[in-house]
Amino acid sequence: MTNMTKDAAEHRDKVIVAIVWTVLIAAVIIWVGSYYWGTARPGAFLERGQDYEAKMIVRLYPDDSEAKNYELPADISKLDGYYRLDRVYWPNGGYVDFDDCDVVIDEKSTCSYLPDDADDYTYYDVVLTTTSADK
Repeated sequence: MTNMTKDAAEHRDKVIVAIVWTVLIAAVIIWVGSYYWGTARPGAFLERGQDYEAKMIVRLYPDDSEAKNYELPADISKLDGYYRLDRVYWPNGGYVDFDDCDVVIDEKSTCSYLPDDADDYTYYDVVLTTTSADK
């Protein structure tokens, strides 16, 4: 092997090492950065790791219905890695507050609330979508 070929091989090895270190450092920066400054949207590729609140679209299925549903804006919060439905807004300006309603992305969860004028709870199946209600 000549001196020129040996020098070229050493240079190539140094460039490869520099590229690998750059990619590793960038990955760590993105990983740490997304935890603090990531997207506050459930299911996002760079979803924020910390607790947050967001306005998302949910589907409400009333009365054990499989087909009939309402796509409505809702306040959700991420607490300790779990999504919680806090409030759903109706098109007429009203809203429903839920207590202890954990929801899962694209899966039905049963949630209940106590209407002001009732003595019994009303139940809804709720599906959290990945669509933001902030448009």
